[in-house]
Order: sequence, then C-alpha cells, then structure tokens
Amino acid sequence: MGRPFREPDPELLERRHELAATARELDDEAATELAAKTWRLWMAARDIGDGRAFLRDVLDRPQPPQTRWRVLALYGDGLLAFWDDDAEAARRRNEEAYALAKKLGDDEALLFAQLGLSRVAIEDGDSRRARELAAGARELAPPFGEAMQQAPLHMEAQAARQAGDYDTAAALFEQSLALNRRIDDPGMVVVELQNLGLVEIRRGQVAAAERYFAELPPPDDPYGHALAGLNDAAVAFRKGDAAGARNRLAGVDETVFASDDRAELDWLAEQLV
Repeated sequence: MGRPFREPDPELLERRHELAATARELDDEAATELAAKTWRLWMAARDIGDGRAFLRDVLDRPQPPQTRWRVLALYGDGLLAFWDDDAEAARRRNEEAYALAKKLGDDEALLFAQLGLSRVAIEDGDSRRARELAAGARELAPPFGEAMQQAPLHMEAQAARQAGDYDTAAALFEQSLALNRRIDDPGMVVVELQNLGLVEIRRGQVAAAERYFAELPPPDDPYGHALAGLNDAAVAFRKGDAAGARNRLAGVDETVFASDDRAELDWLAEQLV
C-alpha cells in the first residue's frame, strides 16, 4: 500500500524496459517468474500503461504455467488495473489469482489474491466481503513478516469504515498507524492520520480528529490542499460553525478525491444542507 521500494534507484527504474524485452525472449515459465518479481518497478515509476502492457504480454500467452509466480504476476496486473480505474480487469485478474492460489495451496500467493479481491470489493461497495477477504489475508501474513500485514490491515479498516462501523474502523486504523510507524513507512503514516481524523469526525470526537490532523504535513499538491479543505470544513461543522464549513467546502477541488474521500465529502455536504 505504501512504497514499493525504500529508495528507488532511478537507473533500476529505467531498466524496466530492458526487462520487458527480455521477457519476450524467455519461455513461459521463466517470463512469468520475471514478471512476478519485477512488476513493482512499473508501479514505482508510476508507469501504469507500460506496466500493464508488459504483464499482458506475459500473462496472456496461450499455455501459461500454473505456478505461484503466475498468481503474483496476476496480482500485480490487478493492482495496476486498479490504479488505471479498470475495475473489470482488476476483478478478472484477482479472481484468477485467487482460484489458482487455492488450487496450489500457497499461503503467500493466497494472501495477495485475497488482498487484491478486497480492493475490488471495496470499489463495488461490498464492505462485508472486502472485510472478510482482508481479514483472511491478514491471518496468513504473520509468517511472512510484520510488513506483510500492512495492506490487509489497512483494507480491513477501510471496509469497516465503509460499513459505517466507525468504532472498529478507528481501532483498526490505530493499529495500522502504529504498524506503519514501526516499519518506517511515512507515506502510509500520513494516510492513516488522515483516515483516523475523518473517522473521529464521524464519531463526533472533534478533539481527537484535530490531534490527528495536526500531525499531517503541510499540503504541497492539489490533493493535499483538497484534503486540508475537507478536514477544516469537517472540524468547523463539528464545532457548530456550519457557515464556516460551507465556505471551506466551496474551495475544495473534489475532482482529485478517491472514493473514500468522496464519501466523506458527500456525507459532510449532506449534513450542511
């Protein structure tokens, strides 16, 4: 959910194009293993289109190997499709990954497949299934190290939030925040501070929300500025300043919001009618 690499090497990122060329020269099994091990280079470079093309060339071969490497490559393609707003492709790739992982009995592969499907379920608004899948992924994570719990825990919290179970969501986001501090992922620390602030707004705990918002870094891009506006409006609303909340919302660029942010924006707008 956070950084694909600690410190991405620009030279390594540029060499992703060489890997794509190499994969075309390899047999199906070797190409699939290469794809499974390297797709994060395209994610780190935010080169979503070329990453999907690379994986498509490998995954759509006539006789694909039925191995754990295929599951992990399918998960990667599903995640890239998710970033590309191609929900149907994300669903198709993750469903295939899940079926193959179950057949193989590979817990690590099954973890990733369930994680991918939980994202799809969240976008479908199926919070119950999303939470079940994320919880199942989290149960499989401990043998693979603490960092492997990061994404399943975040998705489980998001599913509880989507279901309106804000007490559970707050507890899960607190666990996620603590985990991300321990594994030193500052990007996800910021994400969970933001999520916790808005969950506390929903719970009516404005002082707690303000504490979380106060830890956020100053906004430095359109998305950050939009979130800051939403946060300020939400705090103003909880403090009884409806006019101030409306003024802050009027300046928010909602076009940059993801689905969870938009849900909070829509809820707040409804409260201010």
